[in-house]
Amino acid sequence: MLGPPLTNDGDSLRDAYLESASRAEGSSDFGATDFIEPLDIMLGDLVRRAQLTSFGHLLTRYYLRQILRMRLKIQRAGGLTESRIKRPIFILGLPRTGTTLLHELLSQHDDLRAPTFHESHHYPNNNWRDPFAKTLTHAQLLVVGKLAPTFKQIHELRAYGPHECVSIQGYALRSMQFHVAFRLPLYNQWMMSNFDWAPAYRMHDQYLSQLTQSGERWILKAPGHMLGLNALIEHYPDALFIQTHRDPLEVIPSMASLTLSLRRMASRDLCPKEIGHDVNTLWHKGISTVLDARKSDPTIDARFFDVHYQDFVNNPVNALAGIAQFTGIDWHPHNAQSVQAYLEANPRHHHGAHIYDLEQFHLKRSTLRDMYREYQLTHLQR
Repeated sequence: MLGPPLTNDGDSLRDAYLESASRAEGSSDFGATDFIEPLDIMLGDLVRRAQLTSFGHLLTRYYLRQILRMRLKIQRAGGLTESRIKRPIFILGLPRTGTTLLHELLSQHDDLRAPTFHESHHYPNNNWRDPFAKTLTHAQLLVVGKLAPTFKQIHELRAYGPHECVSIQGYALRSMQFHVAFRLPLYNQWMMSNFDWAPAYRMHDQYLSQLTQSGERWILKAPGHMLGLNALIEHYPDALFIQTHRDPLEVIPSMASLTLSLRRMASRDLCPKEIGHDVNTLWHKGISTVLDARKSDPTIDARFFDVHYQDFVNNPVNALAGIAQFTGIDWHPHNAQSVQAYLEANPRHHHGAHIYDLEQFHLKRSTLRDMYREYQLTHLQR
């Protein structure tokens, strides 16, 4: 079912969504109220600024209601009393730097566990409802494939493949995924200014702790973790980090192209210049946050392992062996064989090459060079 029509904003619309989700789940316990402010900002943007198509209205109404229902399910399963997440490994870095492939390869390791797309979007009921939820997951991916046919050339989604955990942060209504999928200028402005990431990591921990089996060690991935790095470190004091690196002049237009592809599903008026500006500003902030944290505290810097994109592409087995040593997981010949088998079964660009350029998004090479100079000197000059 759909959420209420997006015909007006304010308290009445928010209350209508809360009531709709509560009726569906038979519960009104949403947990902490820190999700209300971002929900209100998002609803205001969706009504007045997102420029949704008719289908975009339907998609958004379904999407918001499902997010709130998922929050209720997570809360019903129990609040976070003690984290079950021990020594998690986070892959972060600019988008389009090999984070997805690295996540997929590491998730093949017997000692590591990654959240899948399916369980990131559907709470496991452990009953007769689960097969229907699995069917819905496949239907969702089919819809994305039809409405954004170029998306799989940029980022392929698999129902039971590893998935980045910004979706889980989304149940706190605090995630960079929302402005990627929809035009939400005030929400984006708020996220870039006085955004508190702590509730996102509490929700992240609460859900993953519910999924965790005894002794499991999580391998987690999302470029967006750069934005909330300080809150992440505070919440997961024993986390280790793998940071991927690639020239921002290749990364930024690629991410802008991905954003444009996603927004085509729901928006009637797309502005490549605005998308280029927002994407560049967002990821410059992310990179700056990580640079500052690593420079200011040697103990934080010691928890990072750096992987350069070209080195990883040229010799993924060697890169993974280095990560295994850094993170303390076993690495045996059969692990290398599994990596090679996975790469052969999933060749690059098997859905076609991704074509993009700076000019399409009104980005200037000289401006980006100046903005990312410190990052270039710190991590790309070898």
